Amino acid sequence: MSLVISPRTVLSASVSKPVCLDRICVDNLQLVRVDTMACCVKKIDLCIAQNSDKIFQFQDSSSVDFSTATEVNFDIWESLNGATVLSQTLTGGDIIVASPNVLQTDITGTESGAMSATRKYCEIWITVSGGDRFLAGAGSFRVIDTRKFD
Repeated sequence: MSLVISPRTVLSASVSKPVCLDRICVDNLQLVRVDTMACCVKKIDLCIAQNSDKIFQFQDSSSVDFSTATEVNFDIWESLNGATVLSQTLTGGDIIVASPNVLQTDITGTESGAMSATRKYCEIWITVSGGDRFLAGAGSFRVIDTRKFD
C-alpha cells in the first residue's frame, strides 16, 4: 500500500521516506529515469555527497533493451565547457546492464572526494548495435560538501 502525497511523491508502506517518482533515492542508490525515444533530451539532476559511495541507475522510461548496447558513456565535467571530472564506460567495466532497461554505475567515495563541491554538468550516451548513438540524459551533477570527514 502506498500513500500519494503529491503527483510526484509517494510514501510506500515499506519505505519510511517519501520517494520522488523522477529520482528514487534509497540508501546509496539513485534511480534516474531517461528516455532514449524522446524527441528532446531528458534533463537529469544528479547529486552526491563528497566522500560517499553512490550507485546511479539509469532506467529507460520507454523500456528500451540496453542489453544490445555496444557502448555507454557517462561523463561529468566541471561545466558545460569545462574539464573532465570523471568518465565511465560500459566497455571499460565502469557501467553494467543491471536489467534489460536499467544501466548502473558506481561512484566511489574516493572519486566523489576528489570532486570539488560545486554544480557540474553530466551526460549519458548510449550506442546500440548498428552504431546509432542516443543522448539519453544531460544536466546537473551536484557535489554536496560534507563535514563528516574534515
